Amino acid sequence: ERSAAASSKMMTTARVDEMLEEFAHFSSVISRGASSPATESEQVNGAVWLSLFGKPQWIEPSAFETPLAQDAVLPGLQAYATARDAAEALRRIAFDDILSAHILKEMLRSRKPSSSPLSKPCRLPRIYRAFDDAEWGLGVQLFSMSAVLPGGTGRPWGHSAANGSFALVIPGRRPLIAAFLVNRNGGEEASRRVLQAL
Repeated sequence: ERSAAASSKMMTTARVDEMLEEFAHFSSVISRGASSPATESEQVNGAVWLSLFGKPQWIEPSAFETPLAQDAVLPGLQAYATARDAAEALRRIAFDDILSAHILKEMLRSRKPSSSPLSKPCRLPRIYRAFDDAEWGLGVQLFSMSAVLPGGTGRPWGHSAANGSFALVIPGRRPLIAAFLVNRNGGEEASRRVLQAL
């Protein structure tokens, strides 16, 4: 009989106090959004959190351990690639004219609304807190250079993950494509060190 080693640690669930904190926040945001004096921002915030209800795989990764989740097709929720393949895909998008100049420009245009009482970001679920202040273009995450490489020029783009993984195009005099993929939680410090070394 053959067997294969697990490719990652077993997933664990959140602690009870963390789950209670998330539920209390979830409940209060939805209640505020549904109240009659709610601002437009509070209504949107409530709608965002309500859209997560019934989709545990978006809130708690241990939901992937269930047979239903393992048999399901969840497009756009998870992506798998080697670091080399992720870097090659970004290189081709950035330099091989796969996209027209207009589409590439649109992809790199920030969709972040200008600052106003209506553009206050909502607090995301616990495992997505790394994206609370994230800025997005058309299908890619946009980074300020100071957040990635202090003293650099240009604006990096690509994607990062809550566990520290990233695949980035870092423009400049000598453009760089960098991919660092970790298969566990808690890779943020390793990610920071890799970017500093680059």
